[in-house]
Amino acid sequence: MSFTFHSKYLGKWYEIEKLPASFEKGKCIEANYALRPDKTVQVLNVQTYKGKVRTAEGTAIIQDPKEPAKLGVSFSYFTPYAPYWVLSTDYNSISLVYSCTDVLRLFHVDYAWILSRSRSLPAEAVYHAKEIFSRDNIDVSKMTPTDQQGCNVPYEQPPAVPYWSYSTSDFWNYVEYFRSIGAYDRINEMARTFFAHQHLGDTLGYEVAEQHEH
Repeated sequence: MSFTFHSKYLGKWYEIEKLPASFEKGKCIEANYALRPDKTVQVLNVQTYKGKVRTAEGTAIIQDPKEPAKLGVSFSYFTPYAPYWVLSTDYNSISLVYSCTDVLRLFHVDYAWILSRSRSLPAEAVYHAKEIFSRDNIDVSKMTPTDQQGCNVPYEQPPAVPYWSYSTSDFWNYVEYFRSIGAYDRINEMARTFFAHQHLGDTLGYEVAEQHEH
């Protein structure tokens, strides 16, 4: 498949089916993609779990321009990029995404998602999607449907964790700089963003996911 992560892929995708993932236990799961000024892609995942809307913001990048369909996604500045491979998409109705991880180098876990521009897909489209996964030796026998019923109820979405693209040393350098010019309001604003990525996001009022998502 010839894939380009351009404007045609951006926007909202709904999760139709997936391989089990500990970080996705809710319903009404969707992924939203938007291009940032620095050319990285903002990934904003939303799900409803135990009656509460939960969001997680991450970053997607093309790690090798020669393989644009094999992206990396991270949901924290302090975690490495996980694979996000777009195996197939027509940009307009369906996308098949694969990821994997090695847990403590002891065992391998596969993740796979069938995404759609709408909250449902015809059964034949789902069947064909699973055939594509199988051709790539991905076992989809444990795939489960995502509940997309009753999802259009208005809600007040909590703010996602703000984007932070710098290192820890950059943070302290900026603190010293802003202190030297008396810009203490900038220090407070920057500190709130920085510490939201150090397991303090929920304490600071942001909606924090348990782990990364697609």
